[in-house]
Amino acid sequence: AIKPVEKVYKSIAIGNQEWMQENLNVTTFRNGDKIPQAKTNDEWKLAAKEKKPAWCYYKVGYSQIKVYGDPEKSGKYGKMYNYWAMADKRGIAPNGWHIPTIVEWGTFFNNYQDKKQLTISLKNEFRVMFGGNRGADGGFYRMGDWAGYWSSSNDGTYPYCVTFYSDAGLLGWEQYK
Repeated sequence: AIKPVEKVYKSIAIGNQEWMQENLNVTTFRNGDKIPQAKTNDEWKLAAKEKKPAWCYYKVGYSQIKVYGDPEKSGKYGKMYNYWAMADKRGIAPNGWHIPTIVEWGTFFNNYQDKKQLTISLKNEFRVMFGGNRGADGGFYRMGDWAGYWSSSNDGTYPYCVTFYSDAGLLGWEQYK
């Protein structure tokens, strides 16, 4: 069998941690098993209902393509993954990488003394891509002003997610579950 060439991700050291500078863009788990693509709302909703992994591209309308480009063709925003893809024991992160815990996200934020310093880093170093999100209902939301990153931590029921948002030109972040 021919082993596919693994993508090399650009990274940056922030404090004593190394972070990817681009969004995850894989179609297989670490062991080579395919992650199913949800091409329709029904497929996305069914994957969530059955607690099965799935990925998709953000679907944009014609007017949005003029602003953001076509996510499927550009690869700029990577892919969107449901919780079940991220939490799968086969591992979604490429070799040498892992999905950060909520504690690791806390360490990331603690590297910055204030919101202004964090904002500069998010734009110029960490390079947050505001690729929006997709709800369990299959809807696409907030392309261009919202970015969500999974954490491998959960409270036993719900996963933790870290979000970055850019409203009215102001960059902010919050942790929630």
